[in-house]
Amino acid sequence: LSDWSSDVCSSDLPVVGLAASDAHARIGLTSIGEPYDTHASLPIPSYAAVFAAMSVSLNDVALTEDPIADAARIVSAFRAGNIVSAVDGLATGGRLQFTAASGGAKVVAGGQLDATGPVTLAASASALPGARIRLLKGGEVVAETQATTLERVVAPEQATYRVEVAVSGVPGSPPVPWLVGNPIYV
Repeated sequence: LSDWSSDVCSSDLPVVGLAASDAHARIGLTSIGEPYDTHASLPIPSYAAVFAAMSVSLNDVALTEDPIADAARIVSAFRAGNIVSAVDGLATGGRLQFTAASGGAKVVAGGQLDATGPVTLAASASALPGARIRLLKGGEVVAETQATTLERVVAPEQATYRVEVAVSGVPGSPPVPWLVGNPIYV
């Protein structure tokens, strides 16, 4: 996720990021090669553990139990990039919203804003106590708070902004973020 955030936040091209896993659920015991050969293997990690490690949520998508209409809503949300990826292996139950507004225009994560004046970036998260919302510009942290909301007014210059939520005690350098939102392109 941190490699993705650096690349996408320095890009001028719209990119949609989402959590995914490459699950093989086997560790080979007798070879260094592919564990699917004729040698013995262990079913570690399990598919259940791999798929429970991450999730994706779609902001502002209300399902109606009409599978055709719901599928269209889901595909549209994915294409628009209004997606939050969560590393559920770190924590669960968080929500993240991110918007940018300038003049009378307002966009959500994944959107492109044609700024006509100062840009108000706003993020809100329902998260664990002690979690930190981080605002990134071009992959660099420009603001951070432990409050449930973060708001920052920036100049109307071309830039890519994204938010993430971090929890304490997480491994990695930099530490793996818990919630990761898609960028807004100004």
